Amino acid sequence: MLVHQSPHLSLWKSAAGEVLAKQSGTALAEVGDDHPMMQGINHYANSMARGERLEHPGGGDVGYNEDDPQVLAYLSMLQHQAVHAKIQKDTDWQAEIDLQRSRFKFGNPLWEQQWIQYFEYYWDYPYHKGEAPLYRSWQDPKWGAGNPDYGVVEWRIPADATIALIGDIGTGTDIAASVLASALGFKPDLILHVGDIYYSGTPFEFKHRFVGMYEEVSRAVGVKVPMFTIPGNHEYFMGAKGFFQCLDSNNLIQHSKQQQEASYFALRTEDDYWQFLAMDTSYYGHYMEVSPTIQKAALDLLHNGKVDMPLDPTDPHWPQQFNPHFQDTDAHRAVHDTSTKPKMVTVRKDEADWHHQKLQSFSGRTVLLSHHQLYSATQEVGANPQGKNDLTRPYLNYSLWQQFGKYLGDDVAAWFWGHEHNLGIYANNFHPKDWPDLARPSPLAKGRCVGHAAIPVQESESPYKAKFPVPLVDGSPKLSVSNGWYNRGYQIMQLQGRNKPMQVTYYEIDQGDPTPIKLYEEEIS
Repeated sequence: MLVHQSPHLSLWKSAAGEVLAKQSGTALAEVGDDHPMMQGINHYANSMARGERLEHPGGGDVGYNEDDPQVLAYLSMLQHQAVHAKIQKDTDWQAEIDLQRSRFKFGNPLWEQQWIQYFEYYWDYPYHKGEAPLYRSWQDPKWGAGNPDYGVVEWRIPADATIALIGDIGTGTDIAASVLASALGFKPDLILHVGDIYYSGTPFEFKHRFVGMYEEVSRAVGVKVPMFTIPGNHEYFMGAKGFFQCLDSNNLIQHSKQQQEASYFALRTEDDYWQFLAMDTSYYGHYMEVSPTIQKAALDLLHNGKVDMPLDPTDPHWPQQFNPHFQDTDAHRAVHDTSTKPKMVTVRKDEADWHHQKLQSFSGRTVLLSHHQLYSATQEVGANPQGKNDLTRPYLNYSLWQQFGKYLGDDVAAWFWGHEHNLGIYANNFHPKDWPDLARPSPLAKGRCVGHAAIPVQESESPYKAKFPVPLVDGSPKLSVSNGWYNRGYQIMQLQGRNKPMQVTYYEIDQGDPTPIKLYEEEIS
């Protein structure tokens, strides 16, 4: 399963997966990257991500091999362009594309169905209609109406609860099912999920790759417990439509007191000692993985068939504005999101205020949950410092640190996040060594990346090759490799009552074998 962070490429793959699943009568997760059509789409999507236009595959009108990935990749490009020609109401471009498509004699009705499905999904994305993504603010009269208890789950976690923590599990694959089955083998009282349903969090993908998998595995194992989840960036590629449909369906809970109202939540134990605060970093984070400039470049390539500049933002000649000659004059042609974008992933101010109130009013210990990282050894999540006393760093999301920094020292016991498809147990009390003493914020006691539940990662990707000075804990385990692929896994939190530390054990499974393999154990207090 190849994941692309551009909304347009993810939506294209979502549409393909749905059409193929419906055509074959199989579960969505069973339509894998080995399907010829998906191979062609992956080839096309990878080329687009690199800013490379596909060349015509050559051959005469009767010389095309219908199963040739290069031919299918070229057809994928033509079909994707055809949708955008319609979006632009560019009849000349439509005619040119239709002529090219007609030369592929074998034809394929699946492409037409994908064309229609993508067109529907494209317009479901709120920014393309001049609207914002779905969101339920505690301050909005329609939702919380200013009540700070909005978003607080009424149900209480048992004081001695067993909790399963998973990240980025929404693939619906056999590996994902095995991870979930392994976690349920511990008979937890609840599951916490830190987001991402692939490829775009469509209602169809939620049904088959998340809820359907959860229900099927629960039946097979004989254990069904409530699951609480926050949206990843992929859920927002559809404006969180599928996410909120999932919450409102109540398919993830057992009774009304477990109802999760919003994309953020607070869960507390019966003895008021532990509080789990889950935040929505993806409202402002679903277009941050690919900058507006890169997204505009991708659409420029899609619309015009060329890119007039290198796509490497580290290039010293990288301009501030991409392709100034490219004019977006048609109201139907939404080239990029029209909202104001922060430099870093951040939490909405109204939601940050909600979290602050929970942190200030709770006398026990708090565990933070988010989809995006506070810091990373391998991904750029921040920005380069602009001056001597500037605390920003490329490997540290200083926007999130500013929002929550004053609580990290005394109130927050740990922060778990996903997004990276890896396990990273970072050094305790981390802060950049070169931060000036002048305004050094409190360090985070324990920062943990747990996004390794389902997305496959090859050994050749070197996920533990550090690019930035964010160390792991001494003796920190790394996921094992089986047949060239990194194992997937999850965490089990064991609460032990008031004033006692939480025991957290990190497990992996060997490919599809749900037998838990312990990697690491620690106390959080």
